[in-house]
Amino acid sequence: LVFEPATLNTPTEITFTFTTSTQLLYTDPNPLRLDMPGFTSGNRGNTVGSNILDQTIAKRVPNALWNVYWYEGTVANAFADSFFKITPVQGTAGAAPGSTHIITIDKSLGIKQNCGTTASQVFQVTDEALNTVTIPASDRTQIGGGCYFTGTRLDVVQPLDKTWMQIIIQFTPAFAVAAGENVTVNMAGFTNHNFTGIDKADDWTGAGYGGQNWNIPLEPVPLEHFETFYAYWREGEYVQHHAGFTNSSLRLQVRPGYSLVPGTSYKITLDRVKNKIGTMCSLKEDFEKITISSNAAEGVVNEHPIEHTDAVGSGCSDLNHCSGHGTCNYCSEQCICEKAYGGPGAIVENDIRRDCSERVCPSGYAWGWLPESG
Repeated sequence: LVFEPATLNTPTEITFTFTTSTQLLYTDPNPLRLDMPGFTSGNRGNTVGSNILDQTIAKRVPNALWNVYWYEGTVANAFADSFFKITPVQGTAGAAPGSTHIITIDKSLGIKQNCGTTASQVFQVTDEALNTVTIPASDRTQIGGGCYFTGTRLDVVQPLDKTWMQIIIQFTPAFAVAAGENVTVNMAGFTNHNFTGIDKADDWTGAGYGGQNWNIPLEPVPLEHFETFYAYWREGEYVQHHAGFTNSSLRLQVRPGYSLVPGTSYKITLDRVKNKIGTMCSLKEDFEKITISSNAAEGVVNEHPIEHTDAVGSGCSDLNHCSGHGTCNYCSEQCICEKAYGGPGAIVENDIRRDCSERVCPSGYAWGWLPESG
């Protein structure tokens, strides 16, 4: 079983080579079935494709023997139930015992691997006598790469810096997550300290605040998934004069007796008072350092930015977001302007606008000057 190209989320040409052990005829009640776990004709993104029942989807060759049909699997099974049905063409003599055949499915049909191949995926062929043969990993192309989440959000109620906040996190995995496996949200910029930057501040009442593996409660909000996870907070490191705490994280471990179903949206809420989590600095909307990942065996996901995160604090909104000519320091809530707009190396008057909206003259040696008499 050969895939070309062997690239994740790319339509692939599929070549299936096999040798028959018995006579295969059009009139056989059970056609050949080739299981294609993880493959879809749809677009990657927890969306289902469609069946392709045009019998000529295989590349046609002179004296073609086979009709091939595609049956699309389901998102909830991570497309583990996708398969091809293969039958001899009506009116032909079928396939003789011991004959070798090659069937090629063109990549123009858009069939592709949804996530990278995993050890648990079983590619197998079921013949007309319902005998099953597994295609070993050594006899098929491997497709590398991980899986993904969709619908990822981090929303904040009353998003003010240096205050505790209620935080709502949502995500939809495209893979199964078993009990004991984790979904980890990197909460860059967040802390459960006292917003002074003092490492492991001890002025909270109660034990555990500022700890590295502190078990935190999830709010029992109706229709949410607070019973599905154990939640653990890992406090990041403070970096003075910077956003800091960029490696704070929330680890959601699936409880015994539970599992995450592909294509199902999960939502949890962190209470502002019980968990005392907030940010030291303002954060921009859709902050790319807030990421999500998973160690699930069925679909390892390396850190990937969450699709939407709320802005926290005012940032440089009062400075017109630096007018497109500078970058915002979200801790000082000041603009770092480009050179021609008041940045380093420019002649800046005291009354220059600090929103990077005014052009200013550069400083340095003049391009030309008159000699002075001695």
